[in-house]
Amino acid sequence: MCGTEYADGFIPDPTDVGVIAFKQNDSLSLAFSEAPSRCEITVLRGDTVVHSGEDLSLLSEKLSYAADTPLTCRIDAEWLQTDGVPYYGKASYTASLLYDIPATYSVVDARLSPGEFTILQFYNLNDDQPVTLVSDLSLPSTKVHTVGSKKFVFMPIDVSSVPGKYTIRVVAGNEESSFSFTVGNKSFSDRQINTRHGNGTYDSAKTEWDNLIKNLSDQSAAERLWDDDRNGTYKFSNPISSAKVGTPSFGDNVIADTNLKGSTPYRTAYLTLEAAEGKEVGATASGKVVFAGENGYAGKAVVLDHGCGVLSIYSNLSSVSVSVGDSVTIGSTVGLTGKTGYMFNSGVKFAMTMEGVYINPASNYNYGIQVS
Repeated sequence: MCGTEYADGFIPDPTDVGVIAFKQNDSLSLAFSEAPSRCEITVLRGDTVVHSGEDLSLLSEKLSYAADTPLTCRIDAEWLQTDGVPYYGKASYTASLLYDIPATYSVVDARLSPGEFTILQFYNLNDDQPVTLVSDLSLPSTKVHTVGSKKFVFMPIDVSSVPGKYTIRVVAGNEESSFSFTVGNKSFSDRQINTRHGNGTYDSAKTEWDNLIKNLSDQSAAERLWDDDRNGTYKFSNPISSAKVGTPSFGDNVIADTNLKGSTPYRTAYLTLEAAEGKEVGATASGKVVFAGENGYAGKAVVLDHGCGVLSIYSNLSSVSVSVGDSVTIGSTVGLTGKTGYMFNSGVKFAMTMEGVYINPASNYNYGIQVS
C-alpha cells in the first residue's frame, strides 16, 4: 500500500520458489493478487533476451533447445495511483526457469548374464529427478550417480537370477518408458562341501559379515574413486596375477556345506584365488579403505570403497597392510595371503559388490566399468 507513509512504493519481500521447470508447448501463466496497470516480462538465456512482452503464454512455443536450458525471468510491474485504490507503485521480481527436455537413456555397458551388470546412462535428467527401475527381475534400490557431466545408474544382475527375457520399466520423475532385457543362460557348477573347517559354527559370523558389507555398500562415496583410465575404460586388476583360481568359484551353487548349518544352499559370491601364504595382495583399483580388521567367517580382511556403490573385498588374509581411511591406488598392497578365514587353502577370497549385489570381479579385468 502506498501513500505518505509508503513513499518508496509497494515492494513485498521476495519469495524463493526455486527453479520452475517447463517443457515445450507447456502453458505458462503469471498471476498477481492485484493485477498491475502495466507489466513487462523479460526472459533471458544468460545475457541474451529470448522473450519480452506482457505475458508468458507464448514462451514455451517459441523456444526450442536440444538440451535442458536454464533461463531467467524478470518481471517489472507497476500499479498506477487511482482514486479509491489504496495502493500504487512499482515492483520487480526474478524467477529461475528451466527449459526441460524429457529425460532419455541408453544402455552403454550391457553384460547379460547372472553376476554381471548393465549401465544406463541418462541424458537431460534433472538433479532433483529420481529414477526407479521396476521389473520382475530382482534389482537393488536405484541410485543415480554423477561422473563429470554424465548421470548413470548401475543395474547389477544377481547371480541367482533366472535366465529369460524381462521388461524393465524406467521411471524418471513423472516420465516413464521401458526396454527389454534378456538374462543369458550361464551355467554354474553344483558343489558340496563335506570337509569340516575349524569348529563348524560359521552361521552367525557369516551373517555379521554380510550385514557389514551391506552397510558399507549403502555408505559408498557418491563420487567415482577409481581413476585408472585406459582409453576411456576403467579396468580393474587381478589382486594376485599369478594365483590359481580354486573351487568353489564365483557363482557356484553350494547345495550342502557341513560348516554352515542354516545357510545352505547358497551361491558363492567370491573368487577363490589360491597362493602360498605371505604373498602380496594388491588393490583391484584405486579407492578408500572402509574396513580393515577381522571377522570369524572372513578372517583378516580389507574392504575398499571405489565410489558410486562399488566395493572390493579381500578376505582370508594372514595380515592387513592398511587402515580405515587410507587411500589406495591400483595394485598397491592391502595385505598378505593367508588362511585365517573360511577357506580350505591359503590365498585370498576376492569379491566385488555393486549397489550391494555381488558381481563377478574377473569380468572387470577385461571390460572395466565405462562411466567416463
